[in-house]
Amino acid sequence: MSASEQIKSIGLEFNALKSRVRNIIGNSHWGEDGRSKESVLQSILSNYVPESLALSSGFIVDKTTLSKQIDVMLSDKGMPTLFKGGMCGLSPLTVLRGYAK
Repeated sequence: MSASEQIKSIGLEFNALKSRVRNIIGNSHWGEDGRSKESVLQSILSNYVPESLALSSGFIVDKTTLSKQIDVMLSDKGMPTLFKGGMCGLSPLTVLRGYAK
């Protein structure tokens, strides 16, 4: 399988899973619908992210600035975070390796 075929199949996997919660709860709770999509994305990404990186959601802190909530964050497991609770984290910008809003 080529790299482009692999990427396409990952997209198809996400599209197949992302609406399962919406199909059950309808539009009664948009927050939970969004959180379920984030969970699906993190689950898929966890199969491809190096073990040295942690997947979470949370906030980014940079000296005097606090970000809005970040849906998917990749941080270096070997670096300290400011707070970690379940899947939510508060990380300094210096430990992040990537994020998606």
